[in-house]
Amino acid sequence: MKNGQISKKAKTVLIWVMLTGGLIAGFGSTATANTKASIGVSQYCPPNGAASMPINGLILTWMAGVGAVSHDVYFDTANPPTSFQGNQTATTFTPPVLTPNTAYYWRIDEKDGSGGTMTGDVWSFTTGDPVGIYPYLTWRSDPRTSIMVNWWNPAATGDSSVDYGLTNGYGLTVNVPALVNFHHVELTGLAMGTAYHYRIRSSDGTTGSDNTFTTAPDPNTTSFSFVYYGDPRGTMNADEPYYTRHGALCDWILTQNVDFAIEGGDTVWDGANLKAIGKYWPDFFGIESNLTKSKIVMHTLGGHDVQGGGTHYYWNDFYTDAYPNTNSGIPGNNGRVYSFDYGSAHFVSLSTYQVNLAQQTTWLDADLAAAKARPN
Repeated sequence: MKNGQISKKAKTVLIWVMLTGGLIAGFGSTATANTKASIGVSQYCPPNGAASMPINGLILTWMAGVGAVSHDVYFDTANPPTSFQGNQTATTFTPPVLTPNTAYYWRIDEKDGSGGTMTGDVWSFTTGDPVGIYPYLTWRSDPRTSIMVNWWNPAATGDSSVDYGLTNGYGLTVNVPALVNFHHVELTGLAMGTAYHYRIRSSDGTTGSDNTFTTAPDPNTTSFSFVYYGDPRGTMNADEPYYTRHGALCDWILTQNVDFAIEGGDTVWDGANLKAIGKYWPDFFGIESNLTKSKIVMHTLGGHDVQGGGTHYYWNDFYTDAYPNTNSGIPGNNGRVYSFDYGSAHFVSLSTYQVNLAQQTTWLDADLAAAKARPN
């Protein structure tokens, strides 16, 4: 701690201690001996008073009290919680899909082997804003003849369908039957330099509005335009003025009639914790929605996009299946290193974060050699 601020190094050490189950009292727990539950703070367990938690996929986790053989779980919007969820031996509980912008309370009562009960403390968290469903366009294969249509519904799983065609009557549909929250549908066999209409659909009840995109032109095209931007995120304690600037930038890009955009990373403040999925990522996709539903935006990975103290990188859910599959020689790459052609130009996205640099160098040498060998 320096000048009242926790240093990055200190934060990292503290998070490691949290994940190994120590320093509980440092976060306001009143853990005691005997059978009282010690509520452990981790990626899957919001600390007391946490805000902007996700409405789906939240897992409450606690440490069993000394001598406890089972746990009575109470979870409710009432304080204290009175809704008994059952007695269990597991030390995790997954609530159903929750209501946005709502305070929830939970308590764990420990049961010993002699019929005794130790009443636990009441903990609380608040869910975030409702999450909209925003399609975002990327390339995975040839930009001239294909496009990826992606979207995310955190509240429900369903299959993935995209209706598309030269008019808003569509006429063609691609369906991916897997039931998922993160949707990725590739449209192939498209005509070069052609405008298409599309809409998203899912068995989860989603039916999107009519949107449009345009495929890349002939590879002999030597004149095209794109825009590069980056680091549009807010800070740990403030959304503004950053969110307003980000929205204004996206609106401006739409007026410039560019062919596509490249986003240079650090898109969200923290991309790998519960607040990331409850607030930061939903905010990001909402702000960019007018741009990304009609223009391809290819992202590069920034450190903030996979930081936050968690071990699950939501970047992988959003982008692994959305970006070019040109990186089979780099294990665990997950859409971070890739390349694509547009017109007569070759674009490469590299990462100095969490990707093996030696393997990346080998891949880059081969990728550039292959691009050089192509006639255009």
